[in-house]
Amino acid sequence: IVLLTLAALAAWLAWGNTALMVNRITVRDARIPAGFDGFRIAVLSDLHGMSFGEGNSRLIRAVSDAKPDMIAILGDMITYPSDLPAFESLLDGIEGIAPIYCINGNHEWAAHCVDKVRELALSHGAHFLSNSYEPLYCGSSRIIVCGAEDKNGRADMETPPELASRLRGEYPDDFVLWLYHRNDTLTGFPGLPVDLVLSGHAHGGIVRLPFIGGLLDVHRRLGAEYEKGMYEENNTVMIVSRGLGNSIVVPRFLNRPELVCVTLSIDSKTSD
Repeated sequence: IVLLTLAALAAWLAWGNTALMVNRITVRDARIPAGFDGFRIAVLSDLHGMSFGEGNSRLIRAVSDAKPDMIAILGDMITYPSDLPAFESLLDGIEGIAPIYCINGNHEWAAHCVDKVRELALSHGAHFLSNSYEPLYCGSSRIIVCGAEDKNGRADMETPPELASRLRGEYPDDFVLWLYHRNDTLTGFPGLPVDLVLSGHAHGGIVRLPFIGGLLDVHRRLGAEYEKGMYEENNTVMIVSRGLGNSIVVPRFLNRPELVCVTLSIDSKTSD
C-alpha cells in the first residue's frame, strides 16, 4: 500500500509538472488603440529547457491553437547551455505562427548564453529586444513594444526607469507594451510610465496551496508575491506568467505549467 501510494504520488507530481494548461486573460483598457481591440498575445516564459512532447510538439500546438497576433518570449528559456536545443525546437515550431518578440531572463545571462539565444531567435525571424523598443502596427494604429534587460546583465546597461524615460522622450503618448522577465516592475519601479507589463520569473510560487497561493519565491524563500495572474497599480497593468519549466529541485505543486493568452480589449479599466 505504501509503495502504491508513493507511486501514485510520483505519477501525480509528474503529471502536474508536465500537463500544460492554457490561461486566458483579457485586459480591458480604453487607452488601447482601436486597431488593437481583440489583439491576442501568446506569452511564453521560463521554459528552462523543458520539452512538452517530442520537439515541444504539445507546446507548439497550444500556441498555434491560441491563434495569436503576437508571441512574447519573456526569458529563462534555458537554465544551462545544454538546454539550447529545446529552445531551438520551440522556435522551429512557432516560427510563422505570429511575429515573435523575445527578451533575455536572468538565466540567459547566468549561463553566458545571451549571444547564442539572440542568434537563435534572430535566425527564426524573431524581434530580439535588449533595452530597445520598436513600434508595432495594426492598420493605422500602433503600440510600442519594449524589451527591458534583466538585472543579471552588464552593470553599465540602462535601468528600466532610464529606458522608459528614453522611450517616452520619443513616444510620449503611445500605448507601451513592456516585456520584462522579472515580476517586480510594480514594486521595484513604481510609477514606471508604461501601460501593460508582461513578466514571468516567479514560477507561480513553485508550490501553491489552497487559500494561500504561492508559497516560495524563486530563491526558495517563503512569501511569494506577484507570482501569477494580473495586477494593477498606478495605471500600469502587470501580467505574470507561472511559466513552463523549473530551475530548482523543488517540483511544482498544484502549479501546472501554463501558456498565457492575453487579449487586449477597448473597454473600461476593469479586467477578467
